[in-house]
Amino acid sequence: DELPNIADDQHFNVFYGSTTLILNASRNASYARGVFYDSQAFSFENYLAKWGARMLNHDAILTTFPAFAGESHPERSEWFLRPDGDDKSFSGCVMSFGEIKQMAASLKHSNNPHLTDDTRIAVGSPKVIQKEWRHFIVNKKIISSSRYVVNQQLDISLTDIPDKLLEFVEESCGAYVPHDVFVMDTALAGGRFSII
Repeated sequence: DELPNIADDQHFNVFYGSTTLILNASRNASYARGVFYDSQAFSFENYLAKWGARMLNHDAILTTFPAFAGESHPERSEWFLRPDGDDKSFSGCVMSFGEIKQMAASLKHSNNPHLTDDTRIAVGSPKVIQKEWRHFIVNKKIISSSRYVVNQQLDISLTDIPDKLLEFVEESCGAYVPHDVFVMDTALAGGRFSII
């Protein structure tokens, strides 16, 4: 719950890291200007509204664990889930409907203050992702890109960044950006580039 010691705290610092780091820095008067985060803008619901079909999981619905668990689906059917918020209340994952029901039932005993019966989640169909990239965006321009996953395995490359992908990212930034400074993750899935 404490910020790490910052060696050079007299100059402007940009904070990038864990959710806890970002939230703590945003509450510190000296460091808040180095945090580029807004809970309304950095939400899956907002991304869907602004980027629509550009999103990998554009078919997702927004709901809660109890509401989705109350629906009728085959126990073994698989679903992709992620939190609506960018608070890392849980990591995006694929779960069977039976597992989702178990998770919904266990929320009453959760020690995670960000994961309750009221936590909004996005639920959609699972996707097979071939590759994933991270792009740092400043003022709608790509400052840096790297590939970090190939076939669900960590595999970092600073050169495997297709021109078509960069065009897609720049077009997406032309359509909408949640902040002047942010990170966009993208994927190659089903033969097309998408925003994660």
